[in-house]
Amino acid sequence: MILDESQKRNRHELIKYELRRRGLSFAKLAVAANRHRSVFAAVSATTKRSRRAACIIANAIDTTPEELWPEIYGGTDE
Repeated sequence: MILDESQKRNRHELIKYELRRRGLSFAKLAVAANRHRSVFAAVSATTKRSRRAACIIANAIDTTPEELWPEIYGGTDE
């Protein structure tokens, strides 16, 4: 699965929206995980890869990294 930049931006915005709905943010996740918030923002936007951060984000919005980023964590369906 290949996503264009617009689709990646839309997914990033959806992730931020879902976090806000739950009273969370990348900054709050970062404090809890003792990481810098930019790591979470970069993972969400797919400009950086971190399985740990992806799992934290996905867990916070009740999903999995495989569901959020199938092109990275979804297996070999290409």
